[in-house]
Amino acid sequence: MDPLRPPREEFEKIVAEVARALSLEEIPPVERTRRYGYFSARFHKYRVDHNRLREVVDSLKNKPTEYLRGISVDGLYLNVDLNIRSVGELVFEALEKMGRRYGFTEECKVGSFLVEHTSANPVHPLHIGHGRNAILGDSLVRLLRFCGNEVETHFYVDDCGVQVMYATIGYDAVRREAEERARRVKPDVVVGHIYSAVNAVAEINKLKKELSSQVDDEKRRGVLAEVDGGAGASPLPGEAPSEG
Repeated sequence: MDPLRPPREEFEKIVAEVARALSLEEIPPVERTRRYGYFSARFHKYRVDHNRLREVVDSLKNKPTEYLRGISVDGLYLNVDLNIRSVGELVFEALEKMGRRYGFTEECKVGSFLVEHTSANPVHPLHIGHGRNAILGDSLVRLLRFCGNEVETHFYVDDCGVQVMYATIGYDAVRREAEERARRVKPDVVVGHIYSAVNAVAEINKLKKELSSQVDDEKRRGVLAEVDGGAGASPLPGEAPSEG
């Protein structure tokens, strides 16, 4: 039992009535929205005059509705909100009948899914966004399983690419300094700065090779500008910025 189906069907009937009054050959689909109302229907592609649309809707405003309230027009959007009391009763009825299956609907698409989420990059500092992604990903997996789907989850550990190589080479080169700084700041931040510095050096060297083979003056100036930009890499935490 979907408690939102009755109000949606009620609004679909109103949209169909408006479409007939405007002599449209098809009925605009109903959409969920948060911008203008709970449900909305767009009349843009039907070349409807918005004043005429408003007139038709105004003529329907006094008709009683069971689950809807606040029918309105904004431009060529026909919008409506829910009657909280009557829809609330539908929600409690559904809870009583469905119990722990509340929320399931036959509209759920059943199949097999692979969900990769979070997958924090090991060469960048961890932050609250990774926690957010873990919550969103796990919630999606639970919802898909609730609907009867076969779901496999992956946490992609990017620990064998060029980025990790740069971080490893840099850490090995400044191990003592890195371990000292890691006592004062988050270790993942230290590794992130090491990676950034080594990556900047690698990019500058690549650009210098490109510069040596470049004969076009304008392109050489562009490459030089990139080299100059890469020279301003961030220092390690606690280290003074370079002055030149």
